[in-house]
Amino acid sequence: MASPAKTEPKPLSSMPLGEVQNVRELLANDIAKKQLGAVAASTLKPERMLKLLTNALRTTPQLANGDPMSLLGALMTCSSLVLEPNTVLGHAYLIPFKNNKKKITEIQLIIGYKGLIDLARRSGHVVSIHADVVYEGDNFSFEYGSDQ
Repeated sequence: MASPAKTEPKPLSSMPLGEVQNVRELLANDIAKKQLGAVAASTLKPERMLKLLTNALRTTPQLANGDPMSLLGALMTCSSLVLEPNTVLGHAYLIPFKNNKKKITEIQLIIGYKGLIDLARRSGHVVSIHADVVYEGDNFSFEYGSDQ
């Protein structure tokens, strides 16, 4: 009687994205890198995004427990907008949120106000832009003139 043939596990680098189980596997996956490269601008390489993700995992360890496909989607959005996530520039943030219906942690992209300003400037449709901080309970009045 012949024993059933054992199948070799697929290497992480060539595993189909649908079979990726965690963020560690996503980091090692060549298909994920190709997906990032397909949407990335020439100034932001997939390798750079993955290094930024590695740093984000260091500063926000909960990202490692997140859904890898939601993380890849957030990274792809960052790549397409040329916004570096979780850096001191404050352009964008990868934030883990519990999805109690699906019983998973999803990673969502939050674009910071500095990222929105950068996108507005790059659009070419904005002549001038200015941001101020306003706190709840502040009592103030203001009037902008031609020289802010």
